[in-house]
Amino acid sequence: MARLGAEPTAEHRAVAVDLRAWPRALLDNGFDPSCPTAWIAEGLLVYLPPQAADQLFDDITEYSAAGSHFAAEYIPATSAFSDTASFRRYGLTVDVSDLLYGGERSDVIEYLTARGWSLTVQTLPEAYAANGFEMPDDDIFAAYADARIVSGVLERP
Repeated sequence: MARLGAEPTAEHRAVAVDLRAWPRALLDNGFDPSCPTAWIAEGLLVYLPPQAADQLFDDITEYSAAGSHFAAEYIPATSAFSDTASFRRYGLTVDVSDLLYGGERSDVIEYLTARGWSLTVQTLPEAYAANGFEMPDDDIFAAYADARIVSGVLERP
């Protein structure tokens, strides 16, 4: 990018933080909630207890100006991670289901829409196709049949 003369129009600041206290840490490190922000929660939601995921969405919404962006994957049921034999074939020796929190989860799409986010939702096969890829036909990917890629913009003033 430098050879093209491109210069960033945003500032990137890494802030190490416990997710239970991240809004304060961001504010203490110069975060300005009046400016539109891009949030990504990729690979995170299944590792949070259901109430913590809801709190994350509430905090993201509270600290977002109109025009902020959000993206995450949404896997409605963590049962997709219970087939440890399939994961082991790919070299994973950890029982992934031991790392996840069970319990009834909010539907991310409904939850964020109710809070003013205008969302686009794609199934995993749709996301693969949109990016020029073919969805692998194996039992690992079959476990993600209900997965959705969720992205959107906060519309509220």
